[in-house]
Parts: sequence; structure tokens; C-alpha cells
Amino acid sequence: MCKLNSFWVPVFVDCYGDDHPSVVLPGVSDEVALQCSQDWTAILFAVGGNFDRTFAEYESGFGSFEDGNYWLGNRAMNFITSGRAYNLRVDLWSSDGTYTYAEFERLWIYDLAHAYKIHLGEFLGGTAAEGALNSEATFHAKDRDNLEGCAGELGGGWWYGNRTVSDCTKTTLTGNVIHWGNDEMLASNTNRSLLQATMRIRPDPGLSTSMRNLQILFYSLQRCR
Repeated sequence: MCKLNSFWVPVFVDCYGDDHPSVVLPGVSDEVALQCSQDWTAILFAVGGNFDRTFAEYESGFGSFEDGNYWLGNRAMNFITSGRAYNLRVDLWSSDGTYTYAEFERLWIYDLAHAYKIHLGEFLGGTAAEGALNSEATFHAKDRDNLEGCAGELGGGWWYGNRTVSDCTKTTLTGNVIHWGNDEMLASNTNRSLLQATMRIRPDPGLSTSMRNLQILFYSLQRCR
């Protein structure tokens, strides 16, 4: 159970209007520098780097854009998305040069007590498969795997939730092979396997400040359930 203080002020920490922000997480002394692309905050950059990491490493974050494998960190994702309502954009490049993307509204990441579960709202558009990422799926890594062992099988942490063995490869952008949904154009068993992937977030630019603050309060209350 949680409660909001009677005097409640949202905390905004992201790349929206700031090119070089950093965040200090509760209980952590070191600042976490954010990777920005215009007004978007990067949470993943994958170009075949080493994502075979422990749950704790995914929690803290690792890598950089320079070495081809970057994960902001689940703790930071939870902290940032608790501040206001975000859209998620996923950009994908295939080995033959094909580009595709998907955008979703109302992303937030739950806390450790909820296994950093992901919440996604409506599909806003794009050319990539719409239902590839399951909302309300819990996060798993090789040392904290789901019942079917998806993280151990694929070599990367992801929101696998309760997937079955046959469904492990439906979507993972951190595994030994990058997958996004069941789109044949992007399937790993074709000559158009995914080569590069990014995930970025930003506040919904269409919302007024007052409406955004109302959404923040609503989502905070949702997470208090």
C-alpha cells in the first residue's frame, strides 16, 4: 500500500527540453546520465552487443551508445515514468536496410516489488507489428527467469511475463537474435533479420500542462493499487 502526500509535486527528469540531463535515484549516490535524441530519452540501444546480463545489472543499467549495447536501467525507468505520462517509440532496422517503427502511448514501468512490469496504452501508429510487446508483462533475466526459461534460452533480459517456450521469441530486443513480433519481414529465420533496435520515451507533446499533471496523478494512483 502507498499514499501520496497532501502537498504533491511531480518530478520531471527526462530529455524533454534538456539535452544533457542526469537523474539521481533514491538510495543511489551516483548520477545516471541520460542519453538524448532531440526530446526523446533513450532506454535501449541494441546493435548486437552483450545483453546476457543479470537481473541486478538490468536494474542498474549498463553499456553505452558507443559499444552498441545500452540499457538505461529498470530502476531509472520506474523513477522517470513515475513523473509523468510518456509515449514509447520503437525503431527497428533490418539487415537488408529495411526500417520500421511502432509508437505507443501511456508507458510506465512498475517498481521492483512488481518485477518492473511494463504498462502500455494504445498503439499510436507505425509500420511494425502492433501487438508485439505485451502490456503488464513482468521483467525477467537469466538469474530471475520466468517459468519457461525465456531469458536463459535467448540470452537477454526482457518483459517475458508468462510466455510459453514456443512464444519466447515473439519479441525480444536484447536476445541473441533481435525479434519484434511475428512479422515475417522481421523474423530471424529470413534474410531480413533485425540488425538494430532503439527504444525511446518522451512526454505526450499533445497534452497541455494541466492535462499532463492530471494524468500523472491518475497513473500514480494506479501504481498505488
